[in-house]
Amino acid sequence: MSNQGDLGFPDARFWEELGDDEGRLADDFGERAFDGLLLDGPRQVRLASRADLPLVGVRASTIRDNILISLQRRLVVVASALESGEVRAATAFRINDDVRRPRTPKDEARIPQGRTVKVFRLLVNERIDDLPWRPGILQSHVLLYDQRSIPVTTTLLGDDVQDPAVRDFLAAQGQALFPPAVWPPVGAPRVNGDGRHPYRARPDSPPAPERAGIALAVERVVVKRAGASCILRGSFALPVLERDAVRPAPAPPAEGWVDVGDPDAKAVLPVTVLLTGDTVADPITLALRVPAYGAAEPGSLAVGHFAVDLFQLAPGAIEAQSYAVWAIARGVISQPALVGVVTEDMLPRQGAR
Repeated sequence: MSNQGDLGFPDARFWEELGDDEGRLADDFGERAFDGLLLDGPRQVRLASRADLPLVGVRASTIRDNILISLQRRLVVVASALESGEVRAATAFRINDDVRRPRTPKDEARIPQGRTVKVFRLLVNERIDDLPWRPGILQSHVLLYDQRSIPVTTTLLGDDVQDPAVRDFLAAQGQALFPPAVWPPVGAPRVNGDGRHPYRARPDSPPAPERAGIALAVERVVVKRAGASCILRGSFALPVLERDAVRPAPAPPAEGWVDVGDPDAKAVLPVTVLLTGDTVADPITLALRVPAYGAAEPGSLAVGHFAVDLFQLAPGAIEAQSYAVWAIARGVISQPALVGVVTEDMLPRQGAR
């Protein structure tokens, strides 16, 4: 079971409460050799008649994992606009902050053996306030620390327009012809902690994927102290759209054109870094705009690299816990890179045993 539509629901069914289907799905998956997350949702939403995007999911796990990695406390929903590359994320369920942190059993040895299945339903618009809710394609995932579901791809349909001239005009208004500036800027101080070029391959960069994808690497444990860095290294092979390609300054000047800030860039691609913790699940999102060099024509795969300091980009947000770090670029999502963040007061004192 690994495809959208595997729950067997027609699109209209997702807007109804689960009712008896909750127990039926729990029993069904309880009899299968399935472990992990499954997500399903409508293939189309007509904006004129619907105001929300409902998703239904299944989580099958051991009883131990269900207790230690609670679905209600830890699940994060992520939505990506495939054309623009915008990524939005939030915790999937509304829970008071004082009970969101995980509850660790006093004696893990007393946790019973066996498996459990949880069936859930959520409304993406209720959890993500700034969801890109306009005609286009949204791709949704749910993340449970270092696990992720299959993607759910939904086409958001606008009003039907009969006049072809009006359709062409509206399409042109929604099309960004020029890429934004590289961010973080190439020359930003300490953008990657060590003064090296943040968008060139380094000896410790992970190998670039052979197909469309993103690979990440980060130190497994980092001490957060004054002057410390937490360098996330990434390598990517990503599809280039027309809107990503860098073009010379037009004459006369055209609306939307900016100097991307890197004379060697052939394309600028949206890559969002997302962190979710094992204690505080509220996601941290960092919207990067990374340059690609060499061959980066529209319709091709552009290969590139980045190395950014998470402590510099999210100085007040990263705290002492372990994080699963993801990278998302339109329809591409990486495998998670894990990093544990500790503080100096957590270190044993010298001489202590």
